[in-house]
Amino acid sequence: MLRESGIELDDRRLVVYAPTWKGTSFSDPRDDARDLLATVARLQTLLGEQYLVALKAHQAVHTAVAGHAGSATGRGVLISNEMPTNVVLGL
Repeated sequence: MLRESGIELDDRRLVVYAPTWKGTSFSDPRDDARDLLATVARLQTLLGEQYLVALKAHQAVHTAVAGHAGSATGRGVLISNEMPTNVVLGL
């Protein structure tokens, strides 16, 4: 399921970062998207290579995060908006 989002676990354990959205603007959440990806990168560094930190973004910022997901910091970490969080947590 995650593979369709471009997320490859290989032999790593999955850590899902799924914060609620508490931004200030539904119409322009780009700053929130950058902050979320920066947090994922920090968590990944702290946890090490045996884990993969993936982001399940709130639907209000998912599109903005997806716009950054092609960057080196976002590639392979954004879980599809169509995949329900409960399904992700059950993996």
